[in-house]
Amino acid sequence: MRSMHEITEKNKCRSARELYIDIIRVLAAFLVIFTHTGDIGSKLYAFNDYGTLRNGIYIMADVIRCINVPLFFMVSGALLLRKKESYKELLYKRIFKYVIILVVMSYFYFVIFYGNRWSDFGLFFEQLCTRYVTGLYWFLYEYIGYLLILPFLRKIVATMEKKDYQYLLIMGVFFKGMLNVATGILGWGNILIPFRMSVDAIFYPLMGDYIANLPCDVHKESGRIKKNIIFGLIASCICVLAATYMVHWEAYKLGGYNESRETYLASFSVIPTIYVFYAIRVWCVNLQMPPIVSKVFHFIGENSFGIYLFSIFAQVKMLFVHEKISALLPGFPLISCLIYIMIVLIVEAVAVSLLRKIPCMKRII
Repeated sequence: MRSMHEITEKNKCRSARELYIDIIRVLAAFLVIFTHTGDIGSKLYAFNDYGTLRNGIYIMADVIRCINVPLFFMVSGALLLRKKESYKELLYKRIFKYVIILVVMSYFYFVIFYGNRWSDFGLFFEQLCTRYVTGLYWFLYEYIGYLLILPFLRKIVATMEKKDYQYLLIMGVFFKGMLNVATGILGWGNILIPFRMSVDAIFYPLMGDYIANLPCDVHKESGRIKKNIIFGLIASCICVLAATYMVHWEAYKLGGYNESRETYLASFSVIPTIYVFYAIRVWCVNLQMPPIVSKVFHFIGENSFGIYLFSIFAQVKMLFVHEKISALLPGFPLISCLIYIMIVLIVEAVAVSLLRKIPCMKRII
């Protein structure tokens, strides 16, 4: 029979799990919106010369935002890899659902964003699998691929030990980072990278599952956890600075930031991504967050997928907000952009929550 302490710790872990998942979802959604800001945000350095220091800060912001999709995959791994469901449930509850969402939302943007007629079905299906139509939703293609192999990943997870995850992490850092930099400098191309486990839809869900299932009692291992937090922070800062330098180096080599090809932008993102996930999880275990703040994170977090689906549409429609903020904060383009993103995020969360009140919509978005 379990003691009251064990029951309390289990409930605390469950509560912390819900909170940190919501916080990570909100952060990832925020960074997705930032990714799409282009010349007014994520690519400020590519369109204007703000001087060495400010350009470095703007490149750094662009580097950091690259953890957005990996964080979503880590959350999915944390939530799904230990879940029991049949092939039939997986097919109808997940794969079929996301295929429908992909087609419907691609058609929505095909008409609204690209200005085609609603009756252009033939042209739409002809271009459905081209970047012209699907470029906005490349993540969904990768996510559907992840769902297709989910049963096999679950079997892998069931037998993996700590040393297996450590080996996976080392391989991920090497093949997703160090080797990518080497092939970029030598001009080889990433087809030579043999480590297909470095694919985001495999690597990050496995790492998310591992971190999500680490022991939850911070007090028993506070010393080790503190060392992990400090070491991870230092390593993450080094990675961000290294990627920032490589982006600058490539731009200098090619003749300017506007010629940058993003070869090295995400080359050092493995450690920062895993660190952010781990740090937020640890932070939430003993965090006494005011109920209203937790509710806000939960509200935005549960609507994060819908926010992702409609992010570009909302950003375009709300550009006037950015113009007003920029007028109030001349000379601070990044700060103006971040405030604008926060407003878009909140407006989208409210709009998506209202959409989900429509029958059947809650199960879709």
